[in-house]
Amino acid sequence: KKKPKRLSFGKDCPICGAVGRDRDHIARHFMPELMDGDSYEQWNVSGRVDANDRGIAMARQVLADYEEPRLDDHVLAELTDYKDRLRAETSEELS
Repeated sequence: KKKPKRLSFGKDCPICGAVGRDRDHIARHFMPELMDGDSYEQWNVSGRVDANDRGIAMARQVLADYEEPRLDDHVLAELTDYKDRLRAETSEELS
């Protein structure tokens, strides 16, 4: 029976090695809110939700909560006018 391959960190790490030899790469990108401190038994009973599942749920929530920033009416009017002029100029050049 083969032993599972042990993960290594630093220059030999598949994650850190890909982005360079920055030793604190994992620390900078670590997201403790994705971790679960429950025992295996508790984790198993509560649905076996792993860090990937929690990350996907968090990303979906961030996207669901997103509110597009509102432009001031005069800025929107100026952008619309610019877009219309540009479209008119472009269509004249293509004719």
